Amino acid sequence: MGDTENNAFVVHAGMFYRYEDALIPLIKFDVNSVSFGMSYDINISTLTPASRNRGGFELSVTYMAYRPLQEKPVHCPRF
Repeated sequence: MGDTENNAFVVHAGMFYRYEDALIPLIKFDVNSVSFGMSYDINISTLTPASRNRGGFELSVTYMAYRPLQEKPVHCPRF
């Protein structure tokens, strides 16, 4: 949604794939320096009988602290 450095609110959506194990769709909201994320782990491995095809919700809250300006600033990657 544009330049994430200047927006107060940003939405991210996507999916992770854990090789032969799980699909993990996710959505994340960035509000200023705080990120709120929600994902669901969908089991696709051979352990499906043990998990009974149940996945699991995962919630996250992240605070992004910024360092004072330096000669060579350290940029934190965003996804």
